[in-house]
Amino acid sequence: MLVTDLKIGGYRFGSKTFYAAKHRGIDLKADYVRINFPVDLYDCKSSTNKGGGLTFYGTDKSGYVHRLMHLSKVPWQGTLVKAYADFATTGNSGKYTTGPHLHWDIRKPNTSSLAFGNFIDPEVWKKTVLPNLLKMELQEWQKSFIKEAIEKGISTGENPLDNLTRVECMGMVLKGIQYIEKKYNLK
Repeated sequence: MLVTDLKIGGYRFGSKTFYAAKHRGIDLKADYVRINFPVDLYDCKSSTNKGGGLTFYGTDKSGYVHRLMHLSKVPWQGTLVKAYADFATTGNSGKYTTGPHLHWDIRKPNTSSLAFGNFIDPEVWKKTVLPNLLKMELQEWQKSFIKEAIEKGISTGENPLDNLTRVECMGMVLKGIQYIEKKYNLK
């Protein structure tokens, strides 16, 4: 299940909790479900801490550091989590939990302090940063599409796609669909 599709089911960003004056993230309804993310995450690691239990960290291309807490399993290994690849299972680990759920918080780029001001509400990130990250993914795909057209000598005009025949266009569109299916594990 996509982390971004889970519904809020507990503390919201900035709310007072039994352990902190301001909650740095959001608590999402998630009862032991496998989770994935809509964009690639880099510099990934997992660790265990007293309050949050089993915790996963990953950085998106814009530099935001995502922290997911109270997990039951993190079977993933390596420093990269590809978009839409399951990498963890939610749970109820840690001292600061009120039952199975997922805590998701996001630290702003180039900050290391856990001060409240260094965090962004995940709901705001979904509306402002995520669309730009998805647009960057699409632009990368478009560049590779045009590069392939040029390498195959398909175009002689200003626009590399000017001289494509209908069959060549369909072939490249099918390749694009296969690329997206593979990248996002849609098959």
